[in-house]
Amino acid sequence: MSLRDILVCIDDDKQSAARYRLASDLAGRFRAGVTGVFVEPRLPAPALGGFGGHVPPGVVNEMMRDHRQMVGQAADAAVRRFELAARDVRACSEPVIIPKGSTRAFFNAARCYDLVVCGARGVQSDPVEGLGAADVAMGAGGPVLIVPRDVEATSIGRRILVAWNGSREAARALRDAWPLLDEAEDIRVLVAGGREAGAEPLLQRRFERRGYKVDVTVDRSDGSAGEVIRAQARSFGADLVVMGLYGRSRMQEFVLGGVSRTMLGQHSLPLFVSH
Repeated sequence: MSLRDILVCIDDDKQSAARYRLASDLAGRFRAGVTGVFVEPRLPAPALGGFGGHVPPGVVNEMMRDHRQMVGQAADAAVRRFELAARDVRACSEPVIIPKGSTRAFFNAARCYDLVVCGARGVQSDPVEGLGAADVAMGAGGPVLIVPRDVEATSIGRRILVAWNGSREAARALRDAWPLLDEAEDIRVLVAGGREAGAEPLLQRRFERRGYKVDVTVDRSDGSAGEVIRAQARSFGADLVVMGLYGRSRMQEFVLGGVSRTMLGQHSLPLFVSH
């Protein structure tokens, strides 16, 4: 896999500059194109619900006009910030506007790219039914880089922690992450999560065949694997965590707790995830 086409979700959040900056930096490093996608917010249905079922046509027209103006201003602001970030690293960029908050159109676009970059809140195009970061990752059909709002880094992928539990999702995340791993200065592999028996020598050999000597750390404690990953990332000084997402159903994760839920809920580092 190579990174030639990167899609980044853009919005009018003033704290989203880090997301654009990191996506543009990756595009510059890999000589990729970066596309900023703005999903237009829809006018929420509850906005029309306070008139006892009858809304005067003039009121509807005024609300629609105000909404279109708000959406246009938000799109312009998002595109300006995105293009500025891309220009700073001389990345080839273009904005795309997806009208009326179309989830289907967004995923049709996302599945045509090598990597999707989104914020921790995902795509909040709909005030009621916005797509969270997990929804984006599970529907994109490929790897997703989830960038927290408070990240200050201008570049990532120098020190990478790979979280491994032997699952299909972890294997896919590792395969998808090789373009970044091949450029990393230091890599640590953390084996945790219950399906790791016998994995250490196989993982060690896999990295050695690509010319890397990596530190494979095995955690056999009974603690939360999510907490272990976060602690290891801090001690290693990682700037990126690579991991599989939702190896079991989201309902099981919600009821029983799980690594994906822990990491998505409280992460302060960019996450490179695959499902």
